[in-house]
Amino acid sequence: MKIAYIITAYKDETHLFRLIKSLDSNSDFYVHIDKKVDITPFEILFQNIENVFFIKYRYSVNWGSFNQLLSQMELLRCVVDSGIEYHRVVCLSGLDYPIFSNAVIADTLSSNDFEYIQAMNLSQTITLSQHLKVTLYHYFRDFETKHVLLKKMLSGISRNIMKLTPFRKKTSVLISDKLVDVYMGSDYWALTFDCAKYVYSKLESEKALMAYFKYTFVPSEMCIHTIIFNSHYSEKAILYAGSNYPGLCNLTPLHYIVYGKSIKIFTDTDFSELVNSGKMFFRKATTDASGKLLDMIDKHRSL
Repeated sequence: MKIAYIITAYKDETHLFRLIKSLDSNSDFYVHIDKKVDITPFEILFQNIENVFFIKYRYSVNWGSFNQLLSQMELLRCVVDSGIEYHRVVCLSGLDYPIFSNAVIADTLSSNDFEYIQAMNLSQTITLSQHLKVTLYHYFRDFETKHVLLKKMLSGISRNIMKLTPFRKKTSVLISDKLVDVYMGSDYWALTFDCAKYVYSKLESEKALMAYFKYTFVPSEMCIHTIIFNSHYSEKAILYAGSNYPGLCNLTPLHYIVYGKSIKIFTDTDFSELVNSGKMFFRKATTDASGKLLDMIDKHRSL
């Protein structure tokens, strides 16, 4: 099978190189490098690798911003416009790493037409704090400035001001002129090529949908899920049936992730936990902290 991996990255070109080299060489890799970052070190590392494509139109991506969704849309556009009929499109971050061997990854993804994406119905959840991701207007997430503190201040102040006003969006959105529920999950998934093409077509054509998510919080964790779970592709995706928000770790079917105040960076002491997780990938890993762990995982994957 031929897989298109779409990857968003913003640092640690050495780890990105190791990630891509660890995966099946028959795959293609479409990579978005944050516009705020110098792309040159990445391009130098990959200059002689024909199946790695750095997309030309880059976005300045801040966590939780609309530009994160736009970068995924641009990656999907490049995949669709390539003219290659891929079997799967798999979305990763540049700090991920595989746990399964390439043979097991290929066998798993080729043995069915399942959509490896999970979501909960945000519109119906009783965890009201999650409603604020869409009902509040979240401004300044994509504000471009070298002063990070200024951006955080503007974003935080505007959010607190909006909490004092009566202005709210509904927890429903228009798709094909029909009001539908909003769904949420993680950024990381593996879709059939038909489903990926459908998602891209909706991202491109549904103006009301994109306008709705422009001022939400972390739209990349909602917009694609909302498209899929309001389509026939939902029949082969994973719906979380609970009414309480279970945490993003439990809405991530492919990745092993541990959240504290931030996402944990795994080290060699986590090896057994990772290989017994039953997950295909994990995040995060970095060159500085995870080198010994990745050596151990490479050996495990080769058995």
